[in-house]
Formats: sequence, C-alpha cells, structure tokens
Amino acid sequence: MVYSLSREVAIYCCLSMGLGGVSDSYLLRDELRCAASKVFDIVLLCKRRLMPLLLRSIVSCQLYLRMYIYAACMRVKEEEREEVERLYRIFVGCLEMLQTEFIRAMTLQSMFPLWDSNTLLIQTGVSESVFHKKSCNIMEAGDGSGNERKIADREEFTNLERKLTTLQEMCYTTSQMIDVNPWDFKPDSDHTKIEEERERERERETVTEGHKE
Repeated sequence: MVYSLSREVAIYCCLSMGLGGVSDSYLLRDELRCAASKVFDIVLLCKRRLMPLLLRSIVSCQLYLRMYIYAACMRVKEEEREEVERLYRIFVGCLEMLQTEFIRAMTLQSMFPLWDSNTLLIQTGVSESVFHKKSCNIMEAGDGSGNERKIADREEFTNLERKLTTLQEMCYTTSQMIDVNPWDFKPDSDHTKIEEERERERERETVTEGHKE
C-alpha cells in the first residue's frame, strides 16, 4: 500500500507539471483532480494501517527489553521492525511531497485560470514565443460554461486547501506520536520487496476489476 502511495504521488507530480503551460487544459485539471482524490484516499488508508503496526512493533520491543525477557524480545523480529520503520519513512516522505505539490497546484491554478480568455499560458517551446495567449472557446463563451468552470475551480481550490490542512495535521501528529530518527535509517538495497509489493498490488487490482464486472 505504501508503494502504491509513492506511485500515485509520482503520477500527481507529473500531471501538475503541465499546469500553466500551453499543454494545460480542462482535461488535465479534471485528471489532476481525480488523481488528488485517489492519492488522498490512499494516504488515509496507509495511515490507518501503518500507524498501529508501527506503534505495536516499537512498544512491544521496548516492553520486552524493559522486562529483560530475551526470548520474548526475539519474537519481535528486528528485520520486521526495520521494515515497518522504512515504510513509515516512505509514508512521511510522500506526505511532505504531496503537501508541496498541492500548494504548487493551488498556486498555478490561481495564476492561470482557464475560464478567463485573457489568461496567458507559458510557452515551453525553445524556438517559439515566450508567452501564448489562450484562445477563448466560442462554445464555452456562448453557453455560460465559463462561469460554471469558475465555480468549479473555486470548489477545487477549497478542496485542496482542506486536503492540505489534513496532511499538515497528519504530519504533525505522526511526528509527535512516533519518534523515528532519520539518521537511524538503513537504506534497503533489496529491490525484490518492491517487486513483490507491486505484484500483490496488481493482483488486488485484477480481483477488484473482476468483482466490478
């Protein structure tokens, strides 16, 4: 699940790179909104599953050490605890990255409103002009959908603000609840775990699609 979160955060980052450029469009922003909802749901799910697991592993190990029961302490395998802590660090890193991307998306969408026909989009080409004036869609101007998009953009801005506040509170509460020092982290050079997690995720998606059909 944490690896799925990392992948979805990367997808959101790639999509948000198109905001404010000549490739920006309502289609991109709708896709970005769906990606934000999906990644936020995965964040909440990861928190519900990961935090109790990490707390249980740390508290159990500390309890066994205080009781000086070596055999009981051995039941809490060191490699399992390190794996949970590694997943926790990935989770926190995803939260921090997602906060940055939400702020950037909110800023760019405010600076480059597509419903405004006078909006100037950044030309990313090398040989062409620096700015590109977005042409107004005649159909949108005629049926008043520009006002609808303006309202939708404001609602999306409010939703992103709400998600951002939740992420900030989540980072603070988890950091206060669990003390895992970054300098204690030992990088994992075994990539088979990632491949196994991806394979399990693909199997879960296949089963979910089968149930939908």
